[in-house]
Amino acid sequence: MSSRREFDTLRRGMSTSPFALTAVEREQLVKNHLALVRTIAANVQKKFNLPVPLDDLISDGHTGLMEAVNRFNPAEAASFSTFAGYRIRGAIIDALRRSTLLPRSVYRKLCEARTANEYLQSVADEPVTPESRTLAARAERVEGAIADIATVVML
Repeated sequence: MSSRREFDTLRRGMSTSPFALTAVEREQLVKNHLALVRTIAANVQKKFNLPVPLDDLISDGHTGLMEAVNRFNPAEAASFSTFAGYRIRGAIIDALRRSTLLPRSVYRKLCEARTANEYLQSVADEPVTPESRTLAARAERVEGAIADIATVVML
């Protein structure tokens, strides 16, 4: 059964308070959305190429799921899955930020440097042609790479 239908059923006879869910209803929501936590945690790990164990991300996601269950208002138009998805992803990202000892600005610069390094590595791995062996071609290639890195950093 879809979560929207679950909440339509739950909504009947309930007040519009965000804390109107009973303990049994909350427990059912948690059980029904554990797979959502795992899916979001795996997507975050893949998207950001994190060396963090998936189980740690799932644990942080459970915190977000519990927050979503506690804050969800069945009278609102959004489905619980949508509402919880944002909370789960946010909890995972917040935990990742707290786990680093670096300030955000330094961490951002490190990410930019990593992106630039990966780009330069891909440029260096390009096959060498006889035309690209000249000094002018090398200079043009370096200038292009620098311009591309500046664009990546700006974005």
